[in-house]
Amino acid sequence: MMTTPRMRVICSAVVLVLAFACSASFAQEQSFDVKAHYDKSEVMIPMRDGIKLFTIIYSPKDKSSNHPIIITRTAYGIGPYGPDNYRPVIGPNNDFAREGYIVVYQDSRGKFKSEGEFIHHVPYKAKKGPKEFDESSDTYDTIDWLVKHVPNNNGRVGQWGNSWGGWQVSLGMIDAHPALKASSPQSPSTGSVPGGRPSFQRRVPAHVLFQLDDAERPGKGGRTDRTGTAAISLSYAGWLQIFPGVGGNVECRPRLFQGAIPHLE
Repeated sequence: MMTTPRMRVICSAVVLVLAFACSASFAQEQSFDVKAHYDKSEVMIPMRDGIKLFTIIYSPKDKSSNHPIIITRTAYGIGPYGPDNYRPVIGPNNDFAREGYIVVYQDSRGKFKSEGEFIHHVPYKAKKGPKEFDESSDTYDTIDWLVKHVPNNNGRVGQWGNSWGGWQVSLGMIDAHPALKASSPQSPSTGSVPGGRPSFQRRVPAHVLFQLDDAERPGKGGRTDRTGTAAISLSYAGWLQIFPGVGGNVECRPRLFQGAIPHLE
C-alpha cells in the first residue's frame, strides 16, 4: 500500500496522541502513593480441608467508613512479599485505590506461599463432601473469611483476574458466596474453538504453555519439574488429532497429556 505525506502526518499525529495518553496515564498511576494511603497485611486463610492459602490484604488507612473488597486469586504469584513491600499499583489500577477499595491478592493452592498441592485446572465438583475442594470452594471460603475478619469492609466483594486468574474468577462465580457481587474474568484460560472443541484460549492455530505438574511429555523424553513449563505448538489439525469427534458428542480424552491435566478429561 502506497502512503502519501498527508497519511504519514496523520499516522504520526495518532502515535503522538497515543503516546501522550499512555504517558499521562502512567504519570497518574505513579502520582498515587499506595503506602501513604494503605496498610498491608499478610495472612493465611484456612480452607474447608484445613489447607491455608497465603493472602495479601491492602486496607485503606481511612477507617471513617466501610469499603468494598476486590480480590485476585492467581497462580502467577502476588509479590512483592513482605509487609513493608508495597505494589505501586493495586487492583486493576489505582482508581480503585483512590476510591478506597480493600484490595486482596491470594496465591492459589499449592503455589508460592500457599499450602497444599497445585493441580492444573482442577475440575469443578458439583457435589462435594465436607473436606472436598475446587476453585469454586476455595473462592467461597476465602470470601467468607474476608467479610468476617477484615475490619471496615461493607460485605460486598468483587473478583477480577486475567488468563489463569480469569479462569479462577469463572470458577468462583459457580456456587458463589452471597457477598460476591461482581466478577470480571479477563481472557480466562477456557473457551472453545470451531466445532465446540475445548481449548485453553481462543487461538487456532495455538501455541499453548502447559505446566505439566511433573508429568512426562509423551514422545518428548525427560520430565518437567513442578514449576517448569512445557511449550506445545499445535495447528487446528493437530488439535483434531488430540480431540477426536469434532462437532459430535464424542467424549474428549486427550491422548497427548495422558491424565496430566484433569481439566481436559
